[in-house]
Amino acid sequence: MTRRSSPRTCKAHSLSIPAAHRRPPQLFAVFAALLFLASAAAVPGAAACEGDLSSLASTVDFILEEGPFACYDGDPGADRAAVCGIFKATIRLAPEAGPVDAPGAVGGATDLHVLVAARAQAAANLCSAPWITFDAGGNGRGYATTFGEVAPGTYAPDGAGYGDDLIYAYNARGFVTADLVFECPAGPGQPCAGKTYATWLEPHPNAGTAWYLDTDGEGTLAAAARARAFYDWAYTNSEKPLCAHAQSSGSGRLVSVLTRFNSAQQFDSAIFEGGPVFAYAPWTCDVPDSDHPLGTPPSWYHPGGEGSFVQEIFDCAYTSGTNSDSCDYRKCRDHDFDAPRMLLDSNLTRAVERDFPALDLAAVIGGDDTGHDYEQLWLWFRGLQAAGEDVPGLTARSVTIRQGYCKTGAGTFNDGADCSLWNQRSFPGTSEAGTGYDPRLRNAGHDVAADRGGSRVLEELMAGTCGQ
Repeated sequence: MTRRSSPRTCKAHSLSIPAAHRRPPQLFAVFAALLFLASAAAVPGAAACEGDLSSLASTVDFILEEGPFACYDGDPGADRAAVCGIFKATIRLAPEAGPVDAPGAVGGATDLHVLVAARAQAAANLCSAPWITFDAGGNGRGYATTFGEVAPGTYAPDGAGYGDDLIYAYNARGFVTADLVFECPAGPGQPCAGKTYATWLEPHPNAGTAWYLDTDGEGTLAAAARARAFYDWAYTNSEKPLCAHAQSSGSGRLVSVLTRFNSAQQFDSAIFEGGPVFAYAPWTCDVPDSDHPLGTPPSWYHPGGEGSFVQEIFDCAYTSGTNSDSCDYRKCRDHDFDAPRMLLDSNLTRAVERDFPALDLAAVIGGDDTGHDYEQLWLWFRGLQAAGEDVPGLTARSVTIRQGYCKTGAGTFNDGADCSLWNQRSFPGTSEAGTGYDPRLRNAGHDVAADRGGSRVLEELMAGTCGQ
C-alpha cells in the first residue's frame, strides 16, 4: 500500500453573527466549542486520534510505503501496546534539502529505505501526548534493537538491554514513541529474523551501510538531511513539538538538524547520548593544524581521537557515487585536508543557530565510555577560541550535562583528561554547580541506554522536560 497523502492540517473557523441573534456569552462559548470539535473531527487524517496508525501521513521526503505491520508477530507472550506498528518508508531528499547555509549541498544522496516503529500505550495518546523520537548510532538499528536486542516495537521485560525498557517506560507515561531504523539484522537468531518487513533494508556489510549509504560524497551532512526528513515527518504527524533521543552518530545528525536546518521550532527537548558529535571534520580527520582555519585545537582536545573507525565512516560518506561495495575516498584516514568537503561538514563552525530559548537540551555520557566523545561534547557546549575565531557554545532554555566519570573536579579520567573540565560553570548554557556527576552512569558505556542505570537517568531527564 502506497501512502502519499498530505500532512494532517487543522483549520480555525471564524463565526460572524448579527448582534440581534447573538447568544449570551456562556452559551456562545459552548456552541463555538462544539462547532470547532465537529469541524476538527472532519479534518482529513484526524482518524489517527482514534488510534488508527494507518492514517499517519507521508511528507514530501519521508514517504510511508507500506504498513503498519504488527510489532509482535512471532513473539507470543511479549507485552503488547494498544497501538504499535512498523512502517516501511523511503527517505527521498529534494535537490534543495540541504542546510540553510548550503541548501543544494545534499541533492546527490540516493533514496534510502528505513523502518519506523510507532508505539503508544493507549489509543487516546495519539491525540494528546507529545512524541518522543529515537535515532541510535552505530549502524542505526534503532533503540529497541541496538540497546535492547529485540525487534523494533517489541518489549521484552527480561531482555539483554534496556533500550526497549526505555521506550516502554515512556509509553507507560503516556508518550507516543517513534524509533527510526536504518538496519534490521535478520540472520538466524537475530532480532529481525523472519519479520515480514526485514528485507526492506538491504545490508551492505563491506562498505557504506545504513545511515551513510550512498551519500554521494556529501558527507555526514547528507545523513543529517535524512534525519531532518524523519523529524519533519514526526512533527507533522504529532502536530506538536518533538522530544528527541539521539545517540552517538545520531547525536551528530540531531545537532546538525538543530544548528543548520532551521528546525529548532519543531522540538521541545533533546537528549544527546555519547555526544553530540560531528563538530569539526578537520580535527576528526586529524588534519595538520596549518592546513585548516581553526588550526591548533584546545589543549584538552585530541584530534583524531575518535579513531580510524570514525574516520572510515567519514571517508565512506565522502565517497562519490555509490559506496555500497567500496569506499575509495581516503583523505580522512590519510589526514589530508579536503576543504570543500570537510569544511562544509563542520557543523560547529557552520552553525546558523546556537541559542535555543524554547528548547531544553541535555547531554549524557557514561563513565565507562572509553572514547573521546566527551571532547566533542565539550566543543559544542563550552565553545572555543581558535585561530582568532570565537566559536560560541550552545545555549538553550535549559542545558543539563550528566556524566559518570568524575564525582569532583579533582583527578583525571580515561587517558588522563582533567576532571576539572567538567566544572558546570565552563558551559555557558547551564547554571548548575558541580561536575554533573551521576553515580548511576559510572558503569554505563557509550551505549548509555543499554545500561540499567543509564536508562534511568535518560528517562528522568526526558520526563522532566518533555511537554513541561
